Amino acid sequence: MEKKYILVEIPNRNCKGIAYYTDLPFEKITNAKDIKDKSFTFRLKLRVDGKLVKKIYKIVSDVNYDTFLKALDYVISEKEIVRNSVLEFGTLRNKNKVEKANKNTVVVERFFDKAEKWIEEKHNPEIPSTTFNRKASLIIRATELHNKSVKEITTSDINDMISRLKREFAPNTVRGTISNLKMFLNDCENELIRWDKIKLPSIESVSFKKYGLNDEDCRKIVNAMMEYSLIEIDGQKYYTNKEIRNIFAFLLTGRRIGEVLKLKFNYFRENDYDIPKEISKIKKTLTFSLDEDLKRAVKEQKESSKNDFLFNVSVITVRRHFHSILKALGYAEIRIHDMRHLIASILIQNETSIEDISVMLGHQSTKYTESVYASKDQKQALRATNKFKDMMTSSKEDKRLEKLRILMPDKTDEHLKILLEII
Repeated sequence: MEKKYILVEIPNRNCKGIAYYTDLPFEKITNAKDIKDKSFTFRLKLRVDGKLVKKIYKIVSDVNYDTFLKALDYVISEKEIVRNSVLEFGTLRNKNKVEKANKNTVVVERFFDKAEKWIEEKHNPEIPSTTFNRKASLIIRATELHNKSVKEITTSDINDMISRLKREFAPNTVRGTISNLKMFLNDCENELIRWDKIKLPSIESVSFKKYGLNDEDCRKIVNAMMEYSLIEIDGQKYYTNKEIRNIFAFLLTGRRIGEVLKLKFNYFRENDYDIPKEISKIKKTLTFSLDEDLKRAVKEQKESSKNDFLFNVSVITVRRHFHSILKALGYAEIRIHDMRHLIASILIQNETSIEDISVMLGHQSTKYTESVYASKDQKQALRATNKFKDMMTSSKEDKRLEKLRILMPDKTDEHLKILLEII
């Protein structure tokens, strides 16, 4: 069969604009295992300022790109470089030039290859989480460094990377990423980076003031999450995207998005569920109660399940839906993780027990809740969750009615409601 370029669409990779040169009888490359070649030819197509830019990459195994995915990741890492070159110079020099490495080529070991070797060398089977964190930091998050020589990375490169990470991740995640990066680059004897000039994000807790939000703003966001994708037809309610709505249901109980997306059906029982230590951020098994919203969510997911996981979407997809809510309400973008902090802020302002909030959020210590842990159990987390939902769904009239009940205990609710209307 004649060779031709076929679009690449490997899940969880930004393959837009990338095609692979092959004689395979596919319309798209969706599984890396289908590729048995020892050399790889890719075509990258980008549209920059209205210009269509093409570049060909021919990668051979002599440069350590001995798997299709490694070669693909290299081409993906080139996207930003190509885009910036076109923006700066107006076009690519020799844009159709084939970049071919051979045995006579002097190969500078790039960040990506060096990082993989370093992670493997440092791997300790007794502490698999450390290896996972290093991979997340160097392979997944540090994409703009993948094509650079480890000894040519500068302070400016690191600060540019931090600026991007701050828009996507919580401060602690960014700081952890840079910590792993520093350890790696120091081992690689990089002498260009001045670590005292690195601008790390503050880890102070997020507050409503940062976003200019008040209780009413939070109530609008929460209600929109609880009723996400709702449509009404002939008086009947339907939800067009139950999976995202069900994910939101878990997020509104203070769960971390990373933990929610790793939940499996066998973690659930009739009235509670576990977040095993294998997926828990604090590396301890956490147990939480199931309220009615969560029970409904689990039931709906079982009805449409295709595997053992409760949910089958990426964090990017969840983030996109969450930001669509904020945009519709006219609010600035808030990270999904910040909802945990906003929930805690509202609860603290409304005199919810610090200990209850601490357990609800699954904190290992009370650093974020500014108190000492008291005795904790899953009922505390449920109390905090229920109180938060009550505050978000109760109206001002309900609060006024409650006050009138105290002032006029001999009156019925009907009389009090009439009085409210008169007032």
